[in-house]
Amino acid sequence: MPGTLAGAPENVVRAALGMLGQGEARSLDTVRLERVGGGCVNPAARMITDSGRTYFLKWNDAPPAGLFHREASSLRALTDRDGVRAPRVLGVGENWLLLEFIEFGKPTDASWERLALGLARLHEPGPETFGWEEDNFIGPLPQENEPDGNWVHFWRRRRIHPQLRRAVDAGRMAAGEAKLVEAALDRMDELLAPKGPEPSLLHGDLWAGNVIVDRRGDPVLVDPAVYRGDRAVDLAMARLFGGFPDAFFAHYEETFPLPTGPAHLRCSLYQLYPLLVHVNLFGRGYVGDTLRRAREVGEA
Repeated sequence: MPGTLAGAPENVVRAALGMLGQGEARSLDTVRLERVGGGCVNPAARMITDSGRTYFLKWNDAPPAGLFHREASSLRALTDRDGVRAPRVLGVGENWLLLEFIEFGKPTDASWERLALGLARLHEPGPETFGWEEDNFIGPLPQENEPDGNWVHFWRRRRIHPQLRRAVDAGRMAAGEAKLVEAALDRMDELLAPKGPEPSLLHGDLWAGNVIVDRRGDPVLVDPAVYRGDRAVDLAMARLFGGFPDAFFAHYEETFPLPTGPAHLRCSLYQLYPLLVHVNLFGRGYVGDTLRRAREVGEA
């Protein structure tokens, strides 16, 4: 195998090349891969063909079944909406995904405003129920999406409970700690608007690492875990690990204000899900933050 493939399996590169049109490289001898960083789940590379065109290729030697197909579906769902740009899917296989390559730029104040306005458009509610047409993944972990007309039921049964069970079964959380999270869930009805949220299309994993800016300064969403849910979930995730300036939240609120009520408690309630995901991915280092959010909600 040529030394220019940056560790990518030869069969993956061949399959990706086969998805490209006539005039592109058809031989491994005429393609070059340059590894790129950033992902904690899958290796990735910039793929340059002999025509000079550049693509983004990521792969996994043993991915969970359907991982890349579900990611491709999520990206297509975002690109089908007049919201924030997402990379075009050019090809997908069981252990690889080929996307358009986004040349990185530097974010400006205008970039954050465009992101807020685009996210507000993405979040325009529709008539659908909560959930999604298929289960997918958040990172490498399975994400259940069976549709449900009741948001409280969906959040409890399809988001928090699967992660709690996984954490307790793996010994990452004690049963008593899990009960604190359950107590926070018992307050969902009173923390939501009187009629409850309407289903909005969510990115589903909106932390700063999943937003890039292109050369024109336009935001681009990557690595989504889409479903329909309360739009406040995306905003709560965006506040969890930093990276989003205050101006982003202010522009969003001006465009599409969130319901009145205990916003900080609602935010903590929704942050329980990504924190539990981190417990299951990275261990007990995230249990403390999870329990702090749970106590904040359950004891307020």
